[in-house]
Amino acid sequence: MKIGDLRYRITVQESDIGTDELGGKPKTFIDKFSCFAGVKFESGEETQRAERIEHNLSVKIKIRYREDITTFDRVVFDETVYQIKNIYPDALKTYIKLECENVVE
Repeated sequence: MKIGDLRYRITVQESDIGTDELGGKPKTFIDKFSCFAGVKFESGEETQRAERIEHNLSVKIKIRYREDITTFDRVVFDETVYQIKNIYPDALKTYIKLECENVVE
């Protein structure tokens, strides 16, 4: 892997389910770690649901190998939030490819 391939800074966040004043469990996210990554935009589509247009963007992100990342985490890149759909480590455990989709909040 060439060092120039990992030129973008991303932040991986994990969910932190706490308890609010009324006993509810709001889902918030806290920063887990930041690292350099390769980001490749794969595809995008527009769909119409409930009389509104939704944009869906697929992204593949490549980072150095880590064992503490799961599909329950999410990635923040360039002020956009992406949900991790799949994780593909290589056989030598040198890098991980993350298949992500943007999150519409």
